[in-house]
Amino acid sequence: MKDLRRSEEAVMDYPFRLLIISIVLAIAIPSMLSALSYYRTQSAEEQLSQEVDQIASAVESVYIQGINASTVVDLDLPEETEYVEIGAPLSDSIDCRAIYHKIQDQSESSILVKHGREGIPMTSQDNITVTLTSSTKRISVVKRPVNFDIDDDGTHVNDYYVEIKKLR
Repeated sequence: MKDLRRSEEAVMDYPFRLLIISIVLAIAIPSMLSALSYYRTQSAEEQLSQEVDQIASAVESVYIQGINASTVVDLDLPEETEYVEIGAPLSDSIDCRAIYHKIQDQSESSILVKHGREGIPMTSQDNITVTLTSSTKRISVVKRPVNFDIDDDGTHVNDYYVEIKKLR
């Protein structure tokens, strides 16, 4: 009889154990999913930041070399990348000297690309902003002369910009 009584107690105890386990899981799973989502976003932001730094380094490297110096940059932008915008139409605006980038559902970040104290002008072959997405895998970076006074020194001699072109 004693064994039967234990069996009955165990049967009655089992639903309560399941209830407690269900409550613990209901609390823990959303927290774990939230932490995983945060980690993925942070990881994507870090990866995108590294890729943008690679572009900026390539621009700086080409800019300190001679006219028509060039390089090719292979990119691995995370799939969460909403956009990377490089430069703008050539002017005295800060926008043509900056790279703006954004991960989905996050705020925009930017980096000013400089040589010394001066920003390096960047634009596309058509004098527009170059927009990259996660599908962009390669860009070319070329130093070009500009035919107007872009640095406000009174002459357009020794005025240059960096041309960015999507290759694939």
